[in-house]
Amino acid sequence: MIAVEIKIFLSPSKITEFYAALGQFIIYRIALQKQEANRTLYLAVPSTVYNEFFILPFIQSVIQTNQLCLLIYNIEQEANAYGTLRERPMAKLDIFFVFCCPLT
Repeated sequence: MIAVEIKIFLSPSKITEFYAALGQFIIYRIALQKQEANRTLYLAVPSTVYNEFFILPFIQSVIQTNQLCLLIYNIEQEANAYGTLRERPMAKLDIFFVFCCPLT
């Protein structure tokens, strides 16, 4: 089973949004391990943000160090189909790519 934290990264400062998302992700993962240890937490990010920001070597290092699992989705397609992501059921999110650094 999985749990997904969906982020959009609308702010001009991607590093500030990443900092907040990472902290939130770590807290959620710890809470999830206590409540539902069989679930894996994923951070869902738009493909545009992944291709422009998440591929940077420093960000890749942070992802690996903190063992993040990522779902990469097409935000343009989601916005055109539903207007906002809040209106879209997670089960139908158009996922491009899944990446997971397993917990050791």
